Amino acid sequence: MIRPLALGIAVALLLGTGCSARSEPRVVDGVAYGTTRVQFRDRWWHFYERGLSWAAGGFHAEAEADLRACLKQRASDSRRARTYGCRFVQCFAHRELAAVLIATGRLDEAADELRLSLAQEPSAKAEYLLRQITSAGGPLPGGVPSRLTLASLAPAAGGVAVAGRWQAALGTVLWLVPAAGAPQPVPTAADGTFAVTATDGSALATGPREATEAAQLAPLADIALPPAAPRLRLDGPTDGDAITGACGWWRWHGEAAGGLARLRVLDGEGATLRELALSGVGAGGMVDVPLPPGEHALAFELVAADGAIGRTTVSVTARPTPDQDRRLRATALLLPLMDPRAAAGARAPDDAGVQAAVVGDARLRLIDRRVDGRLERELALADAGWIAPGTAARAGGRLGARYCIAGTVGRGHGDIECWLRLIHVATGEVVATADAYAIVRDAGDEDAFYAAVAARLRQAFPVLSGGYAGLKEELRLDLGERDGVVELMRFHLVDGEAERVVGTVEVVDARRESAEVRVIDGAPGALARAISE
Repeated sequence: MIRPLALGIAVALLLGTGCSARSEPRVVDGVAYGTTRVQFRDRWWHFYERGLSWAAGGFHAEAEADLRACLKQRASDSRRARTYGCRFVQCFAHRELAAVLIATGRLDEAADELRLSLAQEPSAKAEYLLRQITSAGGPLPGGVPSRLTLASLAPAAGGVAVAGRWQAALGTVLWLVPAAGAPQPVPTAADGTFAVTATDGSALATGPREATEAAQLAPLADIALPPAAPRLRLDGPTDGDAITGACGWWRWHGEAAGGLARLRVLDGEGATLRELALSGVGAGGMVDVPLPPGEHALAFELVAADGAIGRTTVSVTARPTPDQDRRLRATALLLPLMDPRAAAGARAPDDAGVQAAVVGDARLRLIDRRVDGRLERELALADAGWIAPGTAARAGGRLGARYCIAGTVGRGHGDIECWLRLIHVATGEVVATADAYAIVRDAGDEDAFYAAVAARLRQAFPVLSGGYAGLKEELRLDLGERDGVVELMRFHLVDGEAERVVGTVEVVDARRESAEVRVIDGAPGALARAISE
């Protein structure tokens, strides 16, 4: 018999912590999972943090429950989600729920969550996970193999021809669930491959061999015909844009009813500049295309398994990176990188890796990071890796920097994600952002990842060289948004004959073909060459 006093204490403890006995932390190999840094009070950010903790330990059911509870209170992903007052956290509940669903084989649901996440707050990790859902073979992040891989969906007499591979859990089989009628087991080969004809609107599910009705099965994927022709979407430099540097970066997503074979990028002569092998009915990610100086008519071709091609063309101009006096480069303070899953700094190798990549990229001149006591106290209050632009700007101002680079680095089981913001110190405005996600197996993968982060930051904030004209009351550059000019970017004006700096201007209005500027210092003449800071 339970004593009344003990029962009262137990109830009080449960009410005080806001969690049930089912949600009590679990300890595995000395690490506690299902925890939060503060007392649990049933707020959405508490559910989100605890859900991530459950997921890190492989407790998928508990992680799913907490992430869904988070989404009931906050239905959108954001890199800056307000909790209370002036406190903010990163919240990617849709994306992290998708990762849990992938780990449990519910790929169709995961794809829906990832598309929601990308629509609300694009991230490289969401793109990678969406690409992996339909990729044949290979483990997903964390070493969890996918149970179901759809290789192709194609029109067929009587419905949809479905082919793929099924990795069965112990005691379960793959079922075809028609829109009307009883479910039927799907025959699979010894290696897990299968082919079946289904009616449009049916589904694939898993469950025990003795199941007799759909209610006994767990759905895996709906069967519906995707677009008949390969479809490719690009996000990056568009027609008429100028690219400064050795390559351009594009974000892409493609799908084809009969499955994908490859993505290739061709030049105007038909030569292949970049090619990626693909599989499944949908894929996406980033592609970098090497571009020598000059005009380029690029063709992005999405090739389906049956040979059909979806084609998108882009005409861009590539320019070499202009020579730049190191003393004239903008100064920047790289703040300690934060871990978005906890209010603490990232691992030391991440700080060093990103710093080395930014220095090696030579876009900005990093100043000594002599973080004072006041800044350390401010960073200690940062929520989930979010350093407010105002805090970053104050830090940069105290150390004489023109910009601050604030970033987050998060690691999972063999994967890494980084997000950087370039913050203008004088105004606290974010002028450029860059993010990247990758699976890392060794130090070489990490170095390539850091280099990609720096390259993406440079594309968002390039080094530029152009012409300046001061005519009457109008001060203008012959560079604009198509070249990568952003507001608040500064340019040094160089006298064409003496090759000496005669003044500095700052962009106040960036237009497509040109930019309006104001004089910061010096006495610039009517004509001069302009080189960005």
